[in-house]
Amino acid sequence: MKSVQKVREISLEEEIHEQEFVGIINGIYKQDCYIYALIPEWEEELFYELSNDFIIINKFPFPLIRIFPRTIGFLGYVKDRKKQNIYKF
Repeated sequence: MKSVQKVREISLEEEIHEQEFVGIINGIYKQDCYIYALIPEWEEELFYELSNDFIIINKFPFPLIRIFPRTIGFLGYVKDRKKQNIYKF
């Protein structure tokens, strides 16, 4: 007999408060949470906030399609133990 996976759908309001959002995520992910992201270099404020936590895996031309001006994008991740960065993404 096959096991049936449990699927749970949670609807979020367009403007949800950070504490409420983090509470929902904590209910789903009890342990560490990895956030993978593609971040363009012009997102300086986000890079500054994540500077100690964001692990860069690769750099690549951004955008990927041939539109100018091109810049650099960063592929990486954050291991978010306390889920303090998850609301930013």
